[in-house]
Amino acid sequence: MKIFPTKKSNILLVCTGFIILFLMINYLMENNRYKASLSFAYQFYRFCTGNKQVILSLYKPIDFRVDFFGMIYEGRSGNITDNDILYYGAREKYILFFLRDVADSLGKKGVVFFDIGANVGQHSLFMSRLVKEVHAFEPYPPVLDRFRKMVKVNRIANIFIHTVGLGNKNGQLPFFEPPVYNLGGGSFLNDGYVRINRNNIMPIVIGDEWLKNAGISHVDIILCDIEGYEKQALLGLKHTLEKNRPIIVMELNLGLEESFQSLDDFYATFPPDYEFLFFCVEDPYTGH
Repeated sequence: MKIFPTKKSNILLVCTGFIILFLMINYLMENNRYKASLSFAYQFYRFCTGNKQVILSLYKPIDFRVDFFGMIYEGRSGNITDNDILYYGAREKYILFFLRDVADSLGKKGVVFFDIGANVGQHSLFMSRLVKEVHAFEPYPPVLDRFRKMVKVNRIANIFIHTVGLGNKNGQLPFFEPPVYNLGGGSFLNDGYVRINRNNIMPIVIGDEWLKNAGISHVDIILCDIEGYEKQALLGLKHTLEKNRPIIVMELNLGLEESFQSLDDFYATFPPDYEFLFFCVEDPYTGH
């Protein structure tokens, strides 16, 4: 005998779901976990509208494929970047939208974008449709494999992946691998973050010299997020910054070994008359 759901049972199921949602949000709000409550509500909404992957991923890591601004993004839940793309549609939307607006203001067609510390390539993929060329710098093989696969799947011809790190010296340096829940957390700097040293040695180059040898003559926008090693990368790009004066979006870490020791140290790393803006608020849902 087949049992079919009745209208009353559907109504009961919906009411039960909303009661659970209300109780969960109320609990999270009472414990001052505002972002968590919003996240749970958003995930519940996406589940109700057909995205079962969101709820499933809360229980165990899953492989997924989703739309990413008209492109295909393939990921696996359980790490920060992939979780955000699965739940919210992107990681750091406010930065993506800022980069988009900057590219628009510069005229798009001739713009060259550097993604220093590209990880699995989210920012590079996004910018590939907005600029002439994307040069992505990433030395860590596990994320490189995924990055290359998505470039191939999406048939993107203007992303150029360079398997080196940028710094203020040429050579091979120890690379501290990231934990599995944050694949973008690897660094040449051992700052006490939960990283693994498996005696990996990876190539690092002085940016100015490497760009000259590669025949890359200019850059308009730079995104630099390399876990505390940003100062060394910028010092190695000193002449490029003086010549091109690109707009730079970066993570700021103070007081770490080989990083900026103060805001004055940070400002002094740039050519004269650079202006600075700071992102202070983010909304993972809208990017505002």
